[in-house]
Amino acid sequence: MSFARKEMAQLKQLLLELGPHAPTLCEGWETKDLARHNLVRQQPWRYFQKLSYEDTVNLWKPTAVDDVVNTVEYFIHHEDVRRANGMAPREFSTKVEKMLVEKLKVFAPVLLRKEKPIMLVPEGFPAIVLGDRGVATRGDAVTKVMGKPSELILWAWGRRQAAEVT
Repeated sequence: MSFARKEMAQLKQLLLELGPHAPTLCEGWETKDLARHNLVRQQPWRYFQKLSYEDTVNLWKPTAVDDVVNTVEYFIHHEDVRRANGMAPREFSTKVEKMLVEKLKVFAPVLLRKEKPIMLVPEGFPAIVLGDRGVATRGDAVTKVMGKPSELILWAWGRRQAAEVT
C-alpha cells in the first residue's frame, strides 16, 4: 500500500475515532469540516448533499491519482488532526522522508515564493534554497529552517506553530 493510501486510511480511522467536533490545526475547522473538505475535493457533486459524519468519512475512497496528487494533502491533514489533539510527531522511514523531500522541492518554491530567501535544511538530505537571489550578499536576511522533511512540509504549508523545526 502506498504512503498516500496509508495516510488516507489512518486519517479516516482517526476522524471516526475522534468524532465530528474534535479540533484541527485548520483555523475555524473541526474534524467534520476537514472530513467534508476531503470528500468534496474528491467528489465535488457531494457538496450539496446532507450526509452524516460517518458517511462523509466513509464515502471518501482511494483514487488512481492519490500518489501523485494527494500524498502531501493526506499527510498534512492527518497531522492537522493529530497535532491539534495532542499527539506527538511520528517517525518515518528514510524512504518516506526522501519522498517528502522530493515533494518539498516541487511545492515549496510555489508556497514560499513571496518570502525572503529561505534555506530549508532537511535532516539527512541536501539543503533546498528558495528565492536564492541575493543570498550571497544578504546572508543575514536568509531564513534557515532545519528539521525532518516531514516537519519541513508542515512548516512550508503554514503549520509553523506545530512543526518541530529550528
